[in-house]
Amino acid sequence: MRLDRRPQRSPHPGGQEAFRLLVQFPWQPTPLCSVKLEITMDEPLALPPERRRLLHGYEEESAATLLCCSLEEIVAERLRTLLQVRARIEQGRWARDWARDYYDLWRIVADLGVALDRPAVARILPEKCEVRMVSFRSASDFVDPRVVSQAERQWQSTLATLIRTLPPFDEMMAALEPRLEGLVRRVSPA
Repeated sequence: MRLDRRPQRSPHPGGQEAFRLLVQFPWQPTPLCSVKLEITMDEPLALPPERRRLLHGYEEESAATLLCCSLEEIVAERLRTLLQVRARIEQGRWARDWARDYYDLWRIVADLGVALDRPAVARILPEKCEVRMVSFRSASDFVDPRVVSQAERQWQSTLATLIRTLPPFDEMMAALEPRLEGLVRRVSPA
C-alpha cells in the first residue's frame, strides 16, 4: 500500500486534506486499486461515531468492523451539500458533481430500508447547515430545479461506472423526494 497526498491548486478554505491510497496485491506487478480519501478538519460531528460491520459484495464472510459516522450524520451532510451546491450556483461559482449526493440519499433513505432516526437528522441538520453558512425553509429547498437538472445530466456519466445497477434518475427522485419531508423541520420565515 502507498498513500500519496493529492496536490491542490489552492489551500482548501476548511483545511481539508486529500489523499490517494494505492493498493497492490501480491500477484499484481503494480498497484491497480486506487481509493480517494478526503479528510475534513473543520466539520464537527453532531452525533457519536458508530461501529458498523463492513459490507462487501463477496461470498466470503467478514467479521471486520469500522468506526464511522452515523447514517443520520451522513444524511444530514448530504442534504447540506445540496444546499451548498444551490448557493454556489446562485453565486455563479463552480460546483463539483453532486449526482452522487442524491444517489447516497436515495440508497440510505429510500432503497436500503435501514432504520434511520429521522428526528435526529431533523435535529442536527440546522447545525450542519450553519457550519457551511447555508439554510433552508422546507424540504423543497433540497430539490432546487437547477440542482436537480444538473444532477440528472451527471447521473450516467459520474455513476454508471461505479454502480452495477444504477436506477433511472427519474425513478430515484420519485422514491426520494416524498421522504425528504420527514428528514427536515420546516423553518418559519423570519
